[in-house]
Amino acid sequence: MSKTCSHVVIEHPQEDNGYGNDDMQQMKANLAAENLVVRDFITADGNCQFSAVSDQVSRLKRGYMTANCLREIVVSYLKNIPVPEPSSEHTVANFVQGDFDAYLDRMAVNGEWGDHVTLQAMANLLNLPIHVVSSSYASRHQYLYKIYP
Repeated sequence: MSKTCSHVVIEHPQEDNGYGNDDMQQMKANLAAENLVVRDFITADGNCQFSAVSDQVSRLKRGYMTANCLREIVVSYLKNIPVPEPSSEHTVANFVQGDFDAYLDRMAVNGEWGDHVTLQAMANLLNLPIHVVSSSYASRHQYLYKIYP
């Protein structure tokens, strides 16, 4: 784990979120293996990805922004990414299902769940790596996902 992330605390909602006791215990074990802990104040309300990242940015003393502000910045960033060529296979639009403009409209709505595209956009915008830890019982390379700018 990089030096800048060794003290980061991963957020995880405390409310019922589909995790059983076994899943939560595995999540805690996976986090402990990374010297991280579960924090219990991020709610699974569709804004949790944005809330968790904005909280971590604040904890890293890299500024402060609300989850809604971060969402707005991410959507604006995604709308304005230059497209190399209209027929290019290497555009952000190719990483979402369906119409990209409809995706952006949905993503702009408070409560819409973030995804892999928004996580990558946040890493790029903030120039920070984002580490996602899952409750997978698999090995480290399967429960720890690192997203780099």
